[in-house]
Amino acid sequence: MNLSPAAIAALRARMNATNPAPTMTTRRTTPEPMPMDTHKPAFDDGLFAASPHGLDVPGTMPATPTERIDLELDDNLKSFLMSIGTSTGIENLRLIGPAGCGKTSIGQWLAQETNKRLLIMDCSVIREPRDWFGFRTVHNGSIRWQDTEFVRAVTSGNCVIVLDELNRAPASVLNGLMPLLDHRRASWIEERGAAVRVGPNTTFVATTNMGAKYLGASPVDLALRDRFSRVVEVTYLPTAKEAMLLQRRTTLDIDSCVALAHIASNTRGKNSTHEPISTRELLAAASDIAKYGQQSLRYTILSKIEDHSKRAAMATLLAGKFPGLVSDTVTTTNTEPF
Repeated sequence: MNLSPAAIAALRARMNATNPAPTMTTRRTTPEPMPMDTHKPAFDDGLFAASPHGLDVPGTMPATPTERIDLELDDNLKSFLMSIGTSTGIENLRLIGPAGCGKTSIGQWLAQETNKRLLIMDCSVIREPRDWFGFRTVHNGSIRWQDTEFVRAVTSGNCVIVLDELNRAPASVLNGLMPLLDHRRASWIEERGAAVRVGPNTTFVATTNMGAKYLGASPVDLALRDRFSRVVEVTYLPTAKEAMLLQRRTTLDIDSCVALAHIASNTRGKNSTHEPISTRELLAAASDIAKYGQQSLRYTILSKIEDHSKRAAMATLLAGKFPGLVSDTVTTTNTEPF
C-alpha cells in the first residue's frame, strides 16, 4: 500500500505522539547496548529484528550464554530439568519460590546445559497484547508489520524462552500466549498476516513469585497454570551449600561465607522475626565484604530494612558473626536511618 507524503507525515505524527521516543526507524546506538539475552519490549528497532513480514532491521538471535551459570542443584532436579530441556514434545515449566533464590538462573542454566539459545522476556514491562508480537511501522512509503525478538526466538526453535516474572504482566496481555503454550503451538496475528508458530525444541520456562508480600504480582489464571503442568518449587539452599556458592562466586574467605549463610538461614525460618535475606542479597554482601570490609554490611543488608526495631535486631545478629561491624553501627540503627 503506497501512501502520499502527506499521509505518511500524518501517520508518523500520530505514532510519535503515542510513543515520542525513540524514533522507530533509528537504531539505538548507546555505548552500553542492552544485553541480547534480555528483551524489554519498546518502540526501539534496536530490539527488533528482521522477518519476512517486517523491516530489514539488523538483529541477532539470542545466543547461548558465554558466561557459565554456576548453580547448586541436586541430582534429581538436574535429571528432571534435563529431561524437560531435551524433550521434543510440549514442555512448559513453571518455577515458583521466593525472590532471589535462583529461578531465572535455572532457566539460563537449562539453556546452557542443553546448548540452546536463550531469551529472557521481562514480563513486567508488557502492557499491550501486541507487545509480544510486534507493531506496525512505515518503510519506503508502505505500512509494514515488524516482528519482535520474541517472535524470532519462538519461531526459530532450539531455544529456551524464560517468561520472567510472568504474573507481573496484566492478566489481559497474557491471553495472547495461550495458543503458543498448548497443543496448538501457534497464534494467528491478523496484522502480521500469518501465524506465529512455535519452532521445534522450544522450551518455555515461567518464573513467578507467589504470596501477599509480592504486591506487584497477580494470581496466575487457572487456564494459564494448566498450560504449565510441570511446576518446580525453588527455595533457598542449605547453609553449607549456600556458603560454598558464595565462596565460588566471590573472593570472600570461606569462614565469612559460612557466617553469612548462617545469618541468612536464621532470617528464613517460619518463626523468625527478621526480614528474610535472599541468596541474591547474600552474593552482593559477600562481594562487598571482600572489596570494602565488614562495614559494607550496613549498605547491603541493614539499610534496606525500613523498620527501625527490625534493623536494630539485624545489626545485633550481624555483629555476633562479624565483630568488625563496629558498635556505633548498632547504635545508629536504633535511632535513625543511614
